[in-house]
Amino acid sequence: MAYSKKTPAGVTERRRVLRAAGYGLDRLEACLPPSSKAGIDDLLDACVLHDVACRILDGSAQALPETEERDSRGLLMQVWHAPR
Repeated sequence: MAYSKKTPAGVTERRRVLRAAGYGLDRLEACLPPSSKAGIDDLLDACVLHDVACRILDGSAQALPETEERDSRGLLMQVWHAPR
């Protein structure tokens, strides 16, 4: 992404990508309560996480780095991405 998710340009950029992936954002955004502490950026993050989780399940996501590295507490240190 070229812009921060906290900026109008970043929100627009992320909406465009998610709509292209088939997300009905208008309906999802309408579900955010006006008094919620969750913002539009949180909703967009959740959509991206859902998309990557689905790709992990169907085998089309990739872990970076491919080799498993763990931190001092034994937690796996990888980022998953889903190339298009």
